[in-house]
Amino acid sequence: MAQIPVPPEQRIVDLKPYVGAKDYGVRVGAVFGLALLDDPGSEELMVHALGSGVRGKKEVPLMIFYQFRAWRTPKFVPVLIPVLNDPMPIKDIGLRRYNADGSESAMTPQELRYLRARDYALNIIVKTLKIDVPFKLEDDVTYSKEQRELVKQKLRDLGYTVTDEPHPVTNGV
Repeated sequence: MAQIPVPPEQRIVDLKPYVGAKDYGVRVGAVFGLALLDDPGSEELMVHALGSGVRGKKEVPLMIFYQFRAWRTPKFVPVLIPVLNDPMPIKDIGLRRYNADGSESAMTPQELRYLRARDYALNIIVKTLKIDVPFKLEDDVTYSKEQRELVKQKLRDLGYTVTDEPHPVTNGV
């Protein structure tokens, strides 16, 4: 079956109503979809979602970055930089694994890829920008402050604005 191309403007119009959806995952998915389409203000909403002080609400945007490579692009690195300062334990967030049959299950301790939000952000940023670092990127590791500072300095060298603060704590989107 042939697909009819839909212009980005129409996709944005189609997604906007979902930003006000009752289900939190649907709202965050709509915000991230709008950000991919370069809708003004959508990246600010992404920041709001990543700054959630509620573990259950922080889980959703982190899962999107974790599971879908579409967001692992240099354009979203500025949104992830403040997460380098976020000490929230990822194991408390409880990332879920989506199985091939459509079901979902909790990740086993061996499958937990990132121990803290900041370790997750460091891995994604370094891999996305292909930053050369003198340490091995690992899945089950908490990076030292010195390693995070080195990545921040390399980001500054690349022209990114880097802060030493996490996203302001919010209640999500």
